[in-house]
Amino acid sequence: MAPDRGDDKISISNVRCGVNVRRPGNCFGEWFGGMRDLRLDFFRGLALYMVVLDHAGNNPLNYLTYQRIGFSDAAEIFIFVSGITCGLVYSSRLDRGGWGITLRSLCARAGKIYVYYASSSTAAILLAAAATAVWGSRIQSPDFGGIIRLSDVHTDIWLAILMISPPATCDILVFYVAMTLVGVPILLAGFRSNPAMTLVASAGIWLLAQIFAPYEVSFEGYWIALNPLAWQFLLAIGMFFGTNPRAFSAANVPGPMLCGAWAVVAIAVLYKFLVSVIAPHFGLDLQWMTLSHSTLIAMKMNLSIFRLIHFLSVALLVTRYIGPGSKLIRWPGFALVIQTGARPLELYSLSIVLSVLANIFVRVYRPSIESTLLLDLLVFALMGLTAASLCRAPAMAGWWQRR
Repeated sequence: MAPDRGDDKISISNVRCGVNVRRPGNCFGEWFGGMRDLRLDFFRGLALYMVVLDHAGNNPLNYLTYQRIGFSDAAEIFIFVSGITCGLVYSSRLDRGGWGITLRSLCARAGKIYVYYASSSTAAILLAAAATAVWGSRIQSPDFGGIIRLSDVHTDIWLAILMISPPATCDILVFYVAMTLVGVPILLAGFRSNPAMTLVASAGIWLLAQIFAPYEVSFEGYWIALNPLAWQFLLAIGMFFGTNPRAFSAANVPGPMLCGAWAVVAIAVLYKFLVSVIAPHFGLDLQWMTLSHSTLIAMKMNLSIFRLIHFLSVALLVTRYIGPGSKLIRWPGFALVIQTGARPLELYSLSIVLSVLANIFVRVYRPSIESTLLLDLLVFALMGLTAASLCRAPAMAGWWQRR
C-alpha cells in the first residue's frame, strides 16, 4: 500500500538502533500501550526496498526478495500493515474527536495520497515516454508496457490522473484512495459495533470476488491491477488487529495454527524451488506445475486463496518469532529501514520514479552484475537519505522554533 500511515506525524528521528521509544503526548499511530511497534515500520521499509528490486529489470538481487519464496509479495505487506495502522490511528481518533474529525482526517489523507499518486504517475509516464522516444526498442520491457499503455502520452497521463488506467506500481495508490474514502470508515464503524460479523461480511465480499473473478487477465484496454472487492479483506484483517491490539500478540497463536503456518510456508518454498531452480537446471518437464504469467497476474489482482493463506501464514510466523523488542529490530544497521518504513507514502512515490530510471539505465546500457549492484546501492542510498531527512525534518523544525 502506498503505504498508508493514517495521519501519524510522529517523528522517529531519534531512532538509532531500531528500538521502541516512548514519546509522551502523542499516543496514536503505530503505538501499543505507549510504545511504538517498530515492526510495522521495519517490514514496511523492507517492502519498499523490495519494490525497487522487483521492478528494476534484470536485477540479480530480486532473487532474494519475498516474492521469490512464495505466492505473495510486497503488496500484501503494505496493505496488511496499512490496515493495522488505520485501525490504530483512526479508532484512537474516533475516541478522542468523534466521527466529524475522523472523517475529515480520512478525506485529508485520501487527498494527500492522490497528490502523490498523480505526481508519481505523471513522472513515470513522462520518463518512460522520453526514454522510448530517445532509445526506442532498446528499452522495451514488460515494466514499460505497464506504464505506457497507449501511444498518446497525453492520453496516458489524463487516464492516470482520472485513476482509470494507472501505470504499473501506481495502482496500489488508487486502491488506497478508494479504501481511505470508503473502505476504512465502513470497516471502522463495523469493528466498533460487531468485529466478528464485520470480518465475516468482508470475507463474504472477498469470496464473491473469487467466484466471479477471471482466472486469466487480458492486457488489452484498461484493467484494474488490484480488485478492491478482494483486497479489502486483507485490509479488514489488518484493521481488526489494529482495533484490537491485544490480538496482535504472539501469545495468541495456538500450536496447531503455528504448525499449519510452517507447513504452508515450507510447501510454497518447495514449489518455487522445484519450478524455478530444479526444473531448469535438470531439464525436468514441470509445465503442468507452472502457472502462466496471466494466471499469476489474475491471482494477484483478485487476492487468490493461495496468496492470502501464504501471506497470513508468514504474518503469523513473524508475529510469533519477531517481537517488538526483537534483536533483529534493534540492530543499528536497520535504522534506515525503519525510517524508510516510517514515511511510506513519500518513499513509495520515490521508489516508483527510481524504478523507472533504473529500468532505463539497465535496458540502455546493459550493465554488468557488478554495475547493477552499484546501481542498487545508489538507489538504496537515495531512499535512505530521503527517509532520514524526512524523519529529521520535524525535529529540526522544532529546534529552529525553540531558538
